[in-house]
Amino acid sequence: MIKGVVFDLDGVIIDSPRIYFLTMRDFIRKKGAEVSDEEIHNLIAFSLKDEYHLLRDKYGIESDFEEFIEETLLRSRDIMESELQLTEGVIDLLAELKNKNYKIALASNNNGSTISYVLKKFGIEHSFDAIVTAEEVKNGKPAPDVYEVAMRKIGLLPNECIGIEDSVIGMQAVKNAGMKCVVVPNEFTRSKSFDSADLIIKSLKELSHKKIISLDGSK
Repeated sequence: MIKGVVFDLDGVIIDSPRIYFLTMRDFIRKKGAEVSDEEIHNLIAFSLKDEYHLLRDKYGIESDFEEFIEETLLRSRDIMESELQLTEGVIDLLAELKNKNYKIALASNNNGSTISYVLKKFGIEHSFDAIVTAEEVKNGKPAPDVYEVAMRKIGLLPNECIGIEDSVIGMQAVKNAGMKCVVVPNEFTRSKSFDSADLIIKSLKELSHKKIISLDGSK
């Protein structure tokens, strides 16, 4: 029986991918590199550390990590102040899950400072029983590390949890952790293949206690 729900942050709880895309594209153009918009879309799903190494090793972009953080993360944070929004249906879903006594966790490729900023900005920091950040694990998504740690923190097994994701590497992380996966694609991932997903929805408004129960056949 499913007793826990583990959320991704970016693209699932907040509409941040569009902001990350803009700052990443600006940074890449400033460095004079040619990277397609589709490749940038794929890039922004990774952790900051993995993004930095991919830019350096795959695309030959010369930058130290401090400059990369300044031009992408901190610029994104400035834009978030005025433009960031919660995704449709997330507040009602969190309330329903709490009411039905689910354990609720957050497992993100993002860093702790950004996660803390977002949760406090929208007043939802107390909605989660456990939070796992990129700094807490050795390997970012698509490795299962963040989901495995999240399950340990809420004391549940893979067959007792679902993970909610918006990207292919996020879905892979959930499945690699042995969990069922609900995918809610964002504006950049709607054209991707999510063949491994157990459920694909257009927004969190479509997810409910009843639909979660149906994922494992429980009555």
